[in-house]
This record gives sequence, structure tokens and C-alpha cells, in this order.
Amino acid sequence: YETPEDFVINLFKQHGYVVDYTFFTTNEGRSKGMGRVDFRTPAEARAAVQHLNGAEVDGRIIIVEADDHREAAKGGGGAGKGPVPS
Repeated sequence: YETPEDFVINLFKQHGYVVDYTFFTTNEGRSKGMGRVDFRTPAEARAAVQHLNGAEVDGRIIIVEADDHREAAKGGGGAGKGPVPS
């Protein structure tokens, strides 16, 4: 996956305040093609899911889902799986 990290985060920032994010990699440092994005509020996370799930980014359809377990534990909202940098 070649999509720059800042490009992906800017997509999510269009839908709310991004508190934190993580891109998942293999032990060799290669992208797994997924990550997580934490928003300040559950409403912001829902907006990202609604607008980005199924969107095309760099020729790939991304899947964006809410992480309800994390949302309940922290009070914020988590969302995001998609193309990430290699």
C-alpha cells in the first residue's frame, strides 16, 4: 500500500477532530492495509463511518467501521480501516 499516512488522516479529519491514530504493520514493517482512528466524540466517528465506508481511495475501496468496544471504554469514538502507507 502506497497511500501516504497524512493523506489518510486528512480524509478522516474532514469528519471530526482526530485524537489519535495507528497504522498496523507486520513485524517486517510492511503495511497490513489497515489502521484505527480515534475521534473526540462518537458522533464524529459515526460521521467518518457514514461518509468514508465504501469510498475509493487510491483505486481501492476502503472499509470504515466503528469500534464500539473502544468507544464505550474511552468515551470517544474509533473508526477506520483502509489503505495505509507501506
